[in-house]
Amino acid sequence: MTADRPPPPDAALTRSPQADAPPPIALAGAAVAGWSLYLPVGLQYLAFGAMLWAAAHALTRQQRWALWRDDPMVRLTLALLAWLGLSMVWTTAPMSEAVSHLWHYARLLGVPLLALGLHPALARNALAHFVIASCAAAALVVAAFALDAISPSVERWANWPVVGVGGNQLVSVSILLALAAGLSAVQASDTRGDAARRWPWALAAVATTMGVLLQDRRTGLVLLPVLLAVVVLARVRGTAARIGAALGIVVLTGLLAMASPPLQQRLAEGWGELQAYQPGQDVDTSLGMRLRMVDVTSDMIRERPWTGHGVGSWAGLWASRVQGGELLRAHTTPHNEYLLLAAQGGLPALMLGGAVLGGAVLTAAGIGARRRHPPELASLMVWITVVLAASVNAVLRDAKLALPLLLLAGWAAARSRPG
Repeated sequence: MTADRPPPPDAALTRSPQADAPPPIALAGAAVAGWSLYLPVGLQYLAFGAMLWAAAHALTRQQRWALWRDDPMVRLTLALLAWLGLSMVWTTAPMSEAVSHLWHYARLLGVPLLALGLHPALARNALAHFVIASCAAAALVVAAFALDAISPSVERWANWPVVGVGGNQLVSVSILLALAAGLSAVQASDTRGDAARRWPWALAAVATTMGVLLQDRRTGLVLLPVLLAVVVLARVRGTAARIGAALGIVVLTGLLAMASPPLQQRLAEGWGELQAYQPGQDVDTSLGMRLRMVDVTSDMIRERPWTGHGVGSWAGLWASRVQGGELLRAHTTPHNEYLLLAAQGGLPALMLGGAVLGGAVLTAAGIGARRRHPPELASLMVWITVVLAASVNAVLRDAKLALPLLLLAGWAAARSRPG
């Protein structure tokens, strides 16, 4: 988030490197980092740390740390951390849990570090390989769907990446496939590139879209039309054309979803879970448990709206207040970043967290503090994804979701940085 620095117009992920191009080993490391977003979280932490080290080394060598300190995201994140740190005075959570929460939110400081210090060629290489990895992940999803349709097997994919994961790791796959489709659409629609360079991106957009439609998480399906609509609004000229194209995307996405049995099943399950939910009764369905989290967390917020219950306190409060089975009581977040911030840090934490995310979206959209400039579509897509996904998951608190999104946010901002 660099509001004082107007980024140039959107450029291709694979444009020519600058004169001070990084060495081949660094480019290879960036490629591995792009693939790591579909691998276990430990490997993602290695990629995150390596990228942060490269960016910090560059800022130190160029004596540009003042730019990072003056970045609005850094200042807002430090304010959020200061308030949550103060709430350790009254939190009911163990100190280890409170410190862990602070660390999770401190990872936001890495995004402007990557944006300002990472070499653009490394960022472009990481993003390009992320799209390639997404195509491979989509191919696995399609293959799993086809083989399971022919011969269903519970054990077949147990040890496979992408299709053998569960929980929030599977949600992360859904989000990443939708983002890869959006980023590919940006490149395919770039009018400054020739057809020979655009068609591979168009094929990548189609492949990753198929992956979204054939996996069984609802998150990617909701995000996909939103991200494609962003591309349409940025690329198509004229109000009538934009409205028509946006409606076309919605209709086409709906038709494709109707042709996707896994998503039809998931949507039907979701509707049934909403209808079956009864306040106060034990519940073990996905949406039913989410509704119970909203109910209980809202009560927490009403009790202490200004100070919250303290950083790291939600899990303990939830376990002490919820009556039900082990599956319901085992949750450690309300699956909603905004509710988590408000419950633990009160309205000040919610406003500061909202300012961090909202400011990032405005900056990527080209609305800076001092001037207006063309939007940077890759960054805009990532931050829109974070804002929307935060309403159904703790995307900053959960490393399985946060690390891929924060890396993509940093790469997207760094890829077109001048100089």
